[in-house]
Amino acid sequence: MTTRILIILLMNLSLLWGQDTYLKIQWDPNPEPDVIWYYIYRDAGANIFVLLDSVRHPTTVYYDYTVETSQQYSYKIQAKNASGQVSGFSEVKWGIIQPTPMQITVISGDSLRIEWTTPQPYQTQLVYDTQYPPEQYTPLQSDPVTNHSVLLTNLQTEIPYYISGLALDAQGNVVATQDTSFFIKGDSVIVPVDSLPETPIIAFPNPVRQEHGGVYFDGIEAGMTVFVFNLVGEMIWSSKGTDNKRLFWNVRTTSGEMISSGIYIYVVKDKNEKKRASGKIVVLR
Repeated sequence: MTTRILIILLMNLSLLWGQDTYLKIQWDPNPEPDVIWYYIYRDAGANIFVLLDSVRHPTTVYYDYTVETSQQYSYKIQAKNASGQVSGFSEVKWGIIQPTPMQITVISGDSLRIEWTTPQPYQTQLVYDTQYPPEQYTPLQSDPVTNHSVLLTNLQTEIPYYISGLALDAQGNVVATQDTSFFIKGDSVIVPVDSLPETPIIAFPNPVRQEHGGVYFDGIEAGMTVFVFNLVGEMIWSSKGTDNKRLFWNVRTTSGEMISSGIYIYVVKDKNEKKRASGKIVVLR
């Protein structure tokens, strides 16, 4: 068995606007058909890697919310199959969140130049979007530089944009800036966004099949509670959020009984019992 980290993407740092800081880690799926788990390890110091968390295959993305700015974090991945065999470790990738501001210059009514600097030369890339978290990437500029510059064109006015600068070395390790959020007024003036939208609450995979093992709820903050009900209104499972922003439901009742195929309703409430999200989950046995 072999598995390889595709890249560590550092984004959505949002220090400027008070959002939570996290690293997004993404890797290639293991090609073997019976892979069940991926284990995420993080360097705890002195090159000693400890188990941080695990995700069920086919998920190949993990968000580490337990990071701080200006510190280097290194990760590696290991896969496990249905027979209990584990792969060798992936290559190690590291990332740093640097609270480096970006300079935004209006080139024309729908074009901006984004600039930032790094102490060492790196390749340049920008993550941006009109939604949060941003998911679009500019082409990677291959020449290593310390003064990074990216041109964004065909932008719309009066619509919020969320951007973060990425500086990558030849091995795919990344130094990221803080997030910047803004919109362009009709007179080509850059105006900061007062606040970023809340991290979306997502339930996946959905539908959930037996081979998935369960459902992940992402965006669940500490103090929130996820409730799952059947279609007659009976609560069959609930759990409180933790600091890692993710909850896992093994599609069983609170007492451990396996549930049958069907449609189930989930409701997410905050610590004040206010509903924050709701939706349907399809369970297929």
